[in-house]
Amino acid sequence: MLQKLWSRYGPATAAVFIAALTAASSALTDHHIDAGEGVQIAIALTTAVSVWYVPLLPGVRGAKTVVAGILAVLNAATAYVVGGLDMGEIINLAIAGLGVVLVGVAPVESVGDTLVPRSVAAAMNRQAYRQS
Repeated sequence: MLQKLWSRYGPATAAVFIAALTAASSALTDHHIDAGEGVQIAIALTTAVSVWYVPLLPGVRGAKTVVAGILAVLNAATAYVVGGLDMGEIINLAIAGLGVVLVGVAPVESVGDTLVPRSVAAAMNRQAYRQS
């Protein structure tokens, strides 16, 4: 069951895990969640939702990782602007970076594999390769 969940929804599962880890880290480092940590948790949850909704399309394999990376950078900018970096926020930024890596390496089946014939997907991959 867990193997099937991981292989089918790997990036989203990783992003949800990272969001939960961010919330736990925020609560456990100083036993309360301040405004900056609250924003970091909100960004982590937004990352999980965004990774879930970004489609896996032929030729755009890294889209989920790019979304996670952009939101991790936003997380860092928010932490810096809100009040500088303290140890709890640095830990959360390290967790966000880990999240980008996990989203990037997590296995996933494309829903499009069952919606688009393999010959069409292969042609789309060739076209994307030629354009790059």
